[in-house]
Amino acid sequence: MALGSFGRVGRDLMIPVIDLHCDTLWRVFTYGGCFSSNDYHIDLQKLKAGGSAAQFFAAFIYMNERRRPVEDYRKDTYAMIERFNREIEENPGLAAASSRDDFERNKRNGMVSAFLTIEEGGIIESSQDLASLYDKNVRLITLTWNYPNSLGYPNIDWTYSGKGLTSLGRDIVSEMAHKGILVDVSHLSDAGFWDTADILQGPFLASHSCCRTLTHHPRNLTDKMIKAIADHHGVVGVNFSASFLGTGEKGTIEGIIAHMKHLKKTGGMDICALGSDFDGIFCPLEVKDYSGMPLLLTALKENGFTEEECEKIAFKNALRMIDYMGKEV
Repeated sequence: MALGSFGRVGRDLMIPVIDLHCDTLWRVFTYGGCFSSNDYHIDLQKLKAGGSAAQFFAAFIYMNERRRPVEDYRKDTYAMIERFNREIEENPGLAAASSRDDFERNKRNGMVSAFLTIEEGGIIESSQDLASLYDKNVRLITLTWNYPNSLGYPNIDWTYSGKGLTSLGRDIVSEMAHKGILVDVSHLSDAGFWDTADILQGPFLASHSCCRTLTHHPRNLTDKMIKAIADHHGVVGVNFSASFLGTGEKGTIEGIIAHMKHLKKTGGMDICALGSDFDGIFCPLEVKDYSGMPLLLTALKENGFTEEECEKIAFKNALRMIDYMGKEV
């Protein structure tokens, strides 16, 4: 594939985009800056330039092997959620959303919808904790990050691949389905994935993962996992990180296309989505920030995807997940 063919001036494909995962909220909260304009991968200007219809903002908590009481990490999470709400209030081009109705209203008003998610389910120790997050308009929770927690085990390496959800984790997954909080299996151990698939009748997703057949990394999904997500009518947001794409030191468009093609081949077109992991990855990126999304969509169309398929990748499949928010599945 000739990378130089991408991004010809005036020919980039402009389609609305829904990105299922970024760590911009954590960046702003931890290192400073704001949503309106910054030097990170995502700000309001870049979102508009990239055609964003909605962005999922993760409140990521680095629990660091529980070196502090869980309550302290939970307070950190609530503080980050307060920062999210303040950023929304201070940026009139952004509007919070927790449902399809919210999304449609924001779209009519010309605003980018901002969905709040949690990346580290270890802050949940009870049903009450989950209810509190729901009341704060959290509608997606990534069950684990890189450490074992109250819900399950991670797939940072192969150490925990055979360890599944905890008893609490199984109960919380069921409660999430009852409340209409999307269950995110990115970062979750293999056994935890299969526990989740067994518990849930409805959809779940991997918000920022790639394909293990193409890149043998524990964070990536096996073909059987991809098929299971498809059987549950869920989606996989392809991660732009070079480590998961298997593209050396740089996250490339070629790598994204390869993993998207494998998802389509294995799970069908309705599983394909975007989960950039912007502001949570540190390697050089060919899609240098959110403003480069049209460049990626153009490349997808030039490499075998129809415009209708590009629309599914860009926003239609993710929008289907939004339909389930707040509804028992």
